[in-house]
Amino acid sequence: MDVGSPMKIDKVGQGRPLVYLHDWGFTSQAWNHQVDFFRARHCNILVDYNADRLHPGASHETLLDDLSTELHEALLSQPPAVLMAHGFGSFLAFELIERGLPVEALVLFGGLVRFTNDNDYLSGIARERVAGMRKALHENPRKMLLGFYQFVFSGQDETPPAELTRAMPVNSLDFLKMSFDAMISHDYRDMLGAFGCRALVVQGEDDKVTPLWQGELIRKLMRNASLELCKSTGHAPFITRYASVNRRVAQFLEVREASASAS
Repeated sequence: MDVGSPMKIDKVGQGRPLVYLHDWGFTSQAWNHQVDFFRARHCNILVDYNADRLHPGASHETLLDDLSTELHEALLSQPPAVLMAHGFGSFLAFELIERGLPVEALVLFGGLVRFTNDNDYLSGIARERVAGMRKALHENPRKMLLGFYQFVFSGQDETPPAELTRAMPVNSLDFLKMSFDAMISHDYRDMLGAFGCRALVVQGEDDKVTPLWQGELIRKLMRNASLELCKSTGHAPFITRYASVNRRVAQFLEVREASASAS
């Protein structure tokens, strides 16, 4: 990109590498509960890709391609054992695997495949409402993001964590607009069938951003994928139900470790 790298990478802990790819409107701080849990046995690679300034002529295809290219190059020296992705981060995960990054396993939270279903709705949101959201993102990004956070944390007894709302990347408006467009337009159904890595989809039962049909579609399309349903949970179970979710992810990872030890 003409304005320099929009990406920042931090590493915490040592061991088999786990890479975290956050949703749009979030930062890598969203993964704090996972880093605290896995840092004793894993090198946690935290990626922030909320650019403060992007080339004014850049499209969301250019953004996604640039981020995927740069991240692929950065990770090749220490290929990740696992990609952990939330929302828009799923698109980056799919792009990295498609580019040949050697990944043992994929963990998706609210994993996206495409954003329109057979009824021509944008995920769980009526298409006419999407236009209003897009306009609000232009006119008042903080207000729109606060509304999005309320939508994300819409499961039973869920509220947006204060530390996340304080860290909202509202100065990265260009990135948010382009990633919002990317979510609307991209479709990865034809790609997923070729992925040979193991996959775990952790899906919130009350997820209004990424409805259950998306998780079921990933399980159907990928050759070695399983679906874990979190009851009374919205779009971010790794935040609101982190204790049980971390244990489930650890069990998923231990399957490979046990097999490696046996061999």
